[in-house]
Amino acid sequence: MWRRYLILSLAVNTWFATSAVPAPMTGDAFREYCWYNEKGDAGQALRVGGKQGQFHPDPCVFLSEDRSRGYINAPIELQHEFDLADAIKAEVIIEKILCHDGTRGLAIRVNNHEWIAVPECENIPGPQWEYQHHTYPTVPIALDQLKRGRGNIFQMKISPEHPWGWPQNLINGVHFRIYYDPASKTHPTGRVVVLSPEDSKSEQVLLKVKPDSPDSQIRRVDYIGCYEDLNFEGDGRYTQWHYHFFHGSISNHIGTALSAPWDVVWDMKWVPDQKQPACPARSP
Repeated sequence: MWRRYLILSLAVNTWFATSAVPAPMTGDAFREYCWYNEKGDAGQALRVGGKQGQFHPDPCVFLSEDRSRGYINAPIELQHEFDLADAIKAEVIIEKILCHDGTRGLAIRVNNHEWIAVPECENIPGPQWEYQHHTYPTVPIALDQLKRGRGNIFQMKISPEHPWGWPQNLINGVHFRIYYDPASKTHPTGRVVVLSPEDSKSEQVLLKVKPDSPDSQIRRVDYIGCYEDLNFEGDGRYTQWHYHFFHGSISNHIGTALSAPWDVVWDMKWVPDQKQPACPARSP
């Protein structure tokens, strides 16, 4: 399924910092163009790799088994209308499952440009490919590698090197995130208002957004908080801005409001007591 978003990035607290990890910052304006393999036989995932000596009948699975090149998937053409007006940078977020231990060398290329290595997760002990994991790596893409409108394609590959002859990653989704100049691109803005409950021991907190201009363009508000919690992201960082994706849809965040007045009740009964007042993590 192809989905197009204009996302209003909002934080639950006002802390933010720079980071070497590509990710949105508070105040960024961006769109996400999301793809997943609707016809995939592995939970609608894209298989990258394959059993050595065999070829899968699905043309999306892999194109060749040239050991000098690795397992290379067939090109996938996106049906999105890419908006590059006032764009300042781009990145790709990959919903990655390392389902066959020993699989390494995941890479992506866009519109037949050079291959870009997908980074391993720093907080998983190396070599990371010895551990099965589900993470969401992000890689920067040069804007000049993208085309306006439709017709953008991407391919993925992995190394043929594997201890038991079947290298494979499953990809649950691929997100192309385009950032824009906030001063030039019309986009919704607003601020989060946290309404403290009358009972200080209450496990529920009401969150509201007060939109600025142009609030008529807001289609949904996703609330993302920075706090210590279960590491749904699979990257070993328990204190961070918590959210991840599945088939292009945001998950395990505070909540989503689909209509005005954009209220969400944060149910914190399973959120652990916080040991620190500030969040040493990147912004959402």
